[in-house]
Amino acid sequence: MENREHRAKAYIHGSRLLQSVMIFLVCLLVIVVVFRGVFALYYHEFFSSSRQEFQIPGLSELFVPQGMTSCGDGNYLISGYMSNTGFARIYYVNAVGRSRAMRIMEADGTTLTSHAGGIACGGTYTYLAGSGRCYVFETQSLLDPATDTAEIQETFETGNQASFCNIQGDCLLMGEYAYGTK
Repeated sequence: MENREHRAKAYIHGSRLLQSVMIFLVCLLVIVVVFRGVFALYYHEFFSSSRQEFQIPGLSELFVPQGMTSCGDGNYLISGYMSNTGFARIYYVNAVGRSRAMRIMEADGTTLTSHAGGIACGGTYTYLAGSGRCYVFETQSLLDPATDTAEIQETFETGNQASFCNIQGDCLLMGEYAYGTK
């Protein structure tokens, strides 16, 4: 008799646990559906006026994109780093969506290891932010279809962690990503 009561209590307990799990899953599903609906309504205008220009290159090769800049005429440069090696890389994407990777080379011929961040094309020169430094390249060499390396022409300290950069008029603006209350 005692064993039968124990099994009945275990069955009731198991049923309540199953019921609680089911209620939790239904609530989670409702939250996800409501969130997606609100998200779709909120960003509808943005997504309806946008269009995909090209695929981000290198993602299947463990490339982590961090910055993108337009070089005019539908040409783009995308900066980032390789998650498996830490090597910095720049991709050139042309107006028809074809891309090529460029290893970033230091003056001594070694590949730059940096958390390469933002990139900004400013006519003659292109600037790359990363790890408290700014790396300067000749824009024409980056746009040359025959090259697979990006040679650093100059490097300077930025006075901050240099995560992103932008060009406004004749000013190069560099900033750092701050998480939390920094």
